Amino acid sequence: MSTDLTDLFVVLGETVRELGVGALILIDELQEATAADEMAAVSTALHQISQTSPVLPLFLVGAGLPSQLATANSYAEPLYQFRALSTLSEFDARAALVQPVIERDAEWDEPALRLALDAAGGYPYFLQEVGKAVWNNARGPVFTVEDAQVGTDIAREEANAVLHQSRWDRATPAQKDLLHALAEEGDGKGVVVRDLARAMGKPSASALSMPRDELIKTGLVYAPERGVLAFTVPGFHQFLAEQD
Repeated sequence: MSTDLTDLFVVLGETVRELGVGALILIDELQEATAADEMAAVSTALHQISQTSPVLPLFLVGAGLPSQLATANSYAEPLYQFRALSTLSEFDARAALVQPVIERDAEWDEPALRLALDAAGGYPYFLQEVGKAVWNNARGPVFTVEDAQVGTDIAREEANAVLHQSRWDRATPAQKDLLHALAEEGDGKGVVVRDLARAMGKPSASALSMPRDELIKTGLVYAPERGVLAFTVPGFHQFLAEQD
């Protein structure tokens, strides 16, 4: 795979260079790539084309949960520049809801907008779902608190069905125990793993190593910093509370 992908990147890079342009490769959900095969092949190919002179005008941008690039190749991490993407700021979240509405001769009542912003918590997917639901169900050109409440309820049901329920159904009993503890202890925020172990009555943090690693690989949780665990999807703790 590494040889084939390297050859493909070289041919593509040489072709676009001859045309006087560049090529951009975009990959989403990078966490789904296997470290030993697929990520190793990508890293090897990028490493090889970076050695050409002049350097080929070929670029790659990947998006996904923090991946195990270091385990793919010994030289993998220096190949990439990392940018952490978090929830939107208050300013950007407000713009995401307000600007499309203004352009279509409608507007938000400020209390309604506040309700929608608080419910979304800056999470882009939920902002999109709230905005769509409010627009489709609003009774007039001015969105009211009642419109916003209906929209956020619909958006939450959609998120539960599309994001949360499917993830929960795939979890094993041991993983579900850890997810419940994370929801209860963190209330949507990251929790130190040793604190999770203590809350679950485990002798040490190492007792959670297997379900923790499995949940990270499946994309349900991630480690925002060493020794800490958090949900990858905002609102999952609320979904678990509703399940209970």
